[in-house]
Amino acid sequence: MKNGLFVLLLVLSGAMAGVLPVQADEVPAIPVRIGKLPAARVLYLGNSITLHGPAPAIGWTGTWGMAASAKEKDYVSLLTADLAKAAGTRPEIQVRNIADFERGHVTFDIAKEFKAELAFAPRYCHFSHW
Repeated sequence: MKNGLFVLLLVLSGAMAGVLPVQADEVPAIPVRIGKLPAARVLYLGNSITLHGPAPAIGWTGTWGMAASAKEKDYVSLLTADLAKAAGTRPEIQVRNIADFERGHVTFDIAKEFKAELAFAPRYCHFSHW
């Protein structure tokens, strides 16, 4: 697992389905930085704690991280709000559940499966801990 995650991190940082893009009118017009760190585009990758669509069979009706009781309380929303406060403007974000990678990282085709995320060209990538 660690090797697969390391490869994924290298691929995503070198380029710098369950994807939630930001709305066009929310894209910042000025460079977003936290200190010297560019933070205009933030990519969140993780399992169900990061993003999970409705699953009525288990009583889950939300489309956000499963550890939170409401969308504005999940860690993606909280961390994005903190980043926006530190930068002075909200960064563009994408959020993706990568449980398929978590379950099958050995045979997971990173280039194919993360085409949208690589095209997004994040300036900051956050992996949830699982």
